[in-house]
Amino acid sequence: DVDVELDVVDRNNKPPLWDMNMYGPIHIKENVTVGTVVTSVKASSGIENNPTVFYRLMPGSTSQTNKYHTFYLQQRPDNGFTWADIKVNHPLDFETIKEYNLTIRVENNGAQQLASEA
Repeated sequence: DVDVELDVVDRNNKPPLWDMNMYGPIHIKENVTVGTVVTSVKASSGIENNPTVFYRLMPGSTSQTNKYHTFYLQQRPDNGFTWADIKVNHPLDFETIKEYNLTIRVENNGAQQLASEA
């Protein structure tokens, strides 16, 4: 006898799809208030009948890539979709950092969670 273990995979499970191919460039003033939304992003789950997605602002390795959590992400539902609002977490200083490059990861809620980044 041979024991065989099979994993059934939902073939309809696809990675999440971003609403846009690219978000930016986005211009914000240095004196913007902490908590201000600088942009909002949206992705669909890629799974029929399961629209749930989870967003994460990826930590970078440099100040320009959010190493010090200058920005944060807050999810919000709207008309059956989940949006991610990117907000200012700390005061900005143009003389110190002139540009940021942020990476946002979105995962679906499938049996095998698939992800996309923007």
